Amino acid sequence: MQLPCSRCGRVLEFSGEPPTFCGYCGRPLTGPAPQDTTTATAPTDAGEGTVAYRAAAELPDGTALEVVGGYRLLRRLGAGGMGTVYEAEALANGRRVALKLLAPAIAASPEAVERFRQEGRLASALSHPRCVFVLAADEDAGQPYIVMELMPGDTLKDLVERGGPLRQDDAVARILDAIEGLQEAHRFGVVHRDVKPSNCFLGADGRVKVGDFGLSKSLGEDSHLTRTGTFLGTPLYASPEQIRRERVDAQSDIYSVAATLYYLLAGRAPFETGDATAAMARIVADPVPPLRGVRRDVSSGLERVVLRGLERNRERRWRNLDELRAALLPFAPGRLSIGGMGARFGAYLIDQVLFSVAIWILNVLLLWWSGYMLRPGDPGSALYQALYSLFGSVFWVLAYAGMETAWGCTPGKRLLGLRVCTTRGGDPPRPARALWRSLLFYTLTSLGAFAMQFALLAAGALDAARDHPERLTEIYLTAMLLFYPLEAVGILAMMITMRARNGYRGLHEFLSGTRVVLLPAPARKQTFPSCLGETLARAEGLPERVGPFVVRGALRWEAGAGVLLAEDPALGRKVFVWVRPLAGPVLSPVRRDLGRPTRLRWLAGGGEAGVQWDAFFA
Repeated sequence: MQLPCSRCGRVLEFSGEPPTFCGYCGRPLTGPAPQDTTTATAPTDAGEGTVAYRAAAELPDGTALEVVGGYRLLRRLGAGGMGTVYEAEALANGRRVALKLLAPAIAASPEAVERFRQEGRLASALSHPRCVFVLAADEDAGQPYIVMELMPGDTLKDLVERGGPLRQDDAVARILDAIEGLQEAHRFGVVHRDVKPSNCFLGADGRVKVGDFGLSKSLGEDSHLTRTGTFLGTPLYASPEQIRRERVDAQSDIYSVAATLYYLLAGRAPFETGDATAAMARIVADPVPPLRGVRRDVSSGLERVVLRGLERNRERRWRNLDELRAALLPFAPGRLSIGGMGARFGAYLIDQVLFSVAIWILNVLLLWWSGYMLRPGDPGSALYQALYSLFGSVFWVLAYAGMETAWGCTPGKRLLGLRVCTTRGGDPPRPARALWRSLLFYTLTSLGAFAMQFALLAAGALDAARDHPERLTEIYLTAMLLFYPLEAVGILAMMITMRARNGYRGLHEFLSGTRVVLLPAPARKQTFPSCLGETLARAEGLPERVGPFVVRGALRWEAGAGVLLAEDPALGRKVFVWVRPLAGPVLSPVRRDLGRPTRLRWLAGGGEAGVQWDAFFA
């Protein structure tokens, strides 16, 4: 039998009793179907060749609402478990935002309204490039609303539904963005509890931002907002402890992140089924289906990382997002650029110095241990030099191959953020492949040295130079004539295949099926000096309020202009308010929409009593 979900429109197949939850969006299927409360008028000409749409939301008493809190509703973007999201326009400055209204069917519930307000309070504390920013939260005509930055792109769910599963490196790069946003939330003591592909939004630059903290819960509080017997969240991506009604913590988000990555790679959730009840039963009882059973080209190493994140037992799961991110970094490499080639050359020089020292030490120890029992000849003889070179070559090839098999890198590559992996994934090469790669590289870069050593050995040149010192210059000039041309030939042969489009892979890498990649740089934690804890004096002529903000003091105030420290009474967050004469500089729209860690977020602006002001998140 089939049952369509009235919220997301997906068709659920089931047998026996009908499901009570949608396995895709998590909405209850019992009771009356939610009504689409959006009424859209025909498009109207907005000037300059653009078309603006107008929409209206229906209040619980049946009143149509076209303007909410100074924002005109333009069009419906979507609906979730807590409410409906509209694209809206600020009447004061024309800024486009996303405005979320509580669903009329549950607006009468004080508990639901409190949960909705909690979303605004918790999300408003986050100002990070990988988190959807909350601009305001308030009520209008008894209708709670939250104003967020407008995300112009799709979600990760849309991306997969339109184009199918993502490439491995693309999927990992997207999920690393989401992890950065969640790390910021966890730093504030907030666990999201509803991480899923449809809550990961794509920005104009293609980067991912995490939004919709409607089910967030402070890790330091017990808000008791969840009703007994009611599941909050989307079952397909919910952690086992969340379904079992156990304590929810940061590791619950780790499970959901891993489930989202599984979806990006496989095109389906780990326990996707048409019946949400059956899906939840499998999440708490069944082992996760192997990722490579759905998609064979996924790296086995990446599969292990994902499956550990999906462990039912939290003791065996990744302990925190930092661990998960570190484990994923080798699978999201960037192609080498010209700058990356410089790092690769630097890694080679570091390894050459370290390996040369190691070979010299081993050779000294070997000679001391043997006591010249083997009697290869005087250390200055040609035979001894040949044996020393052979020992060094074997050590070099085996050491490179062993390290790149075990760790995917040599010491030089590790220091400079480089890794060796196969062309089909992020796993280090297996022993045979690594040995073949190492042997090819050493042969190509040592052709000149090989030729010189064998030529000198064949001619007995070193012994001759010892007996006839006057011939020393002649012998070395002859050796150099052999060395440099052949060395150049080997290096040019290795580099002849290197192109930007293939990540500057050398001939030895094409023949061995390997590549060198550059790992993403570690996330930098931004710290800035703060004056928020200081006691600020109230200067003469300081206003009590500026716009909706309550003034607490002045950071700088002179002649009715300056910078004030204020508070947003609806969200309880601190803001800086820049007050200046009407004739002063006007903040550009580009600066208002700027969202960088090194720039204060613009919240609102306006003009009153002969001055203009702009408020920034403190």
